Amino acid sequence: MAKTASDFYFRVVKDNEMPNGFYVTITPKKLWNAKGIISDNSFSAIEKILPPDFCELMESAYEYNGTTTQARQALLSAGFIENINLP
Repeated sequence: MAKTASDFYFRVVKDNEMPNGFYVTITPKKLWNAKGIISDNSFSAIEKILPPDFCELMESAYEYNGTTTQARQALLSAGFIENINLP
């Protein structure tokens, strides 16, 4: 079954060491809910549904060419679910 944005949690994480001052954690909801861990085993599915201007940095971490507000709004508009408990 194809994954949709609503199958994933995200969190915008402020990090002054990043060029834009933040990155975004994205992980499957099912994995987080069952085991409390993040993973990008679904990277190919995430890549297909990510809004423009997102790029993978490392496992489950993405950068965005814009502000934190723009990144958050882009993901919410695409159907991703915000979860402030993600690392």
